[in-house]
Parts: sequence; C-alpha cells; structure tokens
Amino acid sequence: MEPVFGTRRADLVYAARPGAYGLALDEHSRIAIVRLEDDRYFLPGGGIEQDETPETCLLREFAEEIAWSARIGTLLGRATQFVESVRGPLEVRAHYFSVTPMAPIAGPAEHDCFWLPPMEAIPLMAREADRWAIGHLLPTGSSAP
Repeated sequence: MEPVFGTRRADLVYAARPGAYGLALDEHSRIAIVRLEDDRYFLPGGGIEQDETPETCLLREFAEEIAWSARIGTLLGRATQFVESVRGPLEVRAHYFSVTPMAPIAGPAEHDCFWLPPMEAIPLMAREADRWAIGHLLPTGSSAP
C-alpha cells in the first residue's frame, strides 16, 4: 500500500499534483538534494506536466533544477503528501525513481544542489514523503537504513 503523509483537512480542496523525484547517488554514496531560496530542501524533481511521463518529467527537472543530465532507473515507489503551498492546497502524488547522474550540463541551475550522506539529508527534507523515500527506497548498497 502506498504511504500517505501530511494531513488532509476537510475544509480544503486539494489539487492533484503528480510528480517525479530522483534518488540520485554519486560515487561516494551521497544523495542529491536541492535547496530552494527559502531554505527548504527537497529531492530533485517536480510536477509532471501535460503529455509528460514521470521519466521525461524527471529528466527535464534534473536539467532545470540542478543542471545535470541523468539516466532514469527503476521506479522505486510512490507516496502521497498533502501540503499547503503558495499554489494552494496540493495532493502531491510522488513517483520516486533511482537516478544515475551523468554529467553537469551547460546553463544555469534553478536551485543549489548538495550531495550529502543519506542520513544527513533525511532531517533536512521539507516533506515527510521525501524523508520516507530516502530512508526506505534507496537502492541496495547505499548507506541509508
């Protein structure tokens, strides 16, 4: 069963927001995380746009957010997170994929990217679903539990 995080308030109408997020490890088993301008941390990824698959969304998001090319691996799991954002109440329906970072690409990155050991990244994550994904879905051989 797919885990659900956050509280769904009865007085709010949540817009469904499917998204794709990457669990990308470097050669030192550190995971990529992004920091937004307001000092909140997330896994690289974002909302799936019309006519995109989760995989094409994730490739686009890696290029836009952190200016890296990537190879998308397996779908590791899914989770739902209820959030209240500047866009209004959202029901984030996250697809989490293993990702192999390939190389930096030319152009600016939307966000700062940090590579941290998974156990250091978990408490920084703004969303419970991302914390769960790092702790439970990382491919074998990582340093996460």
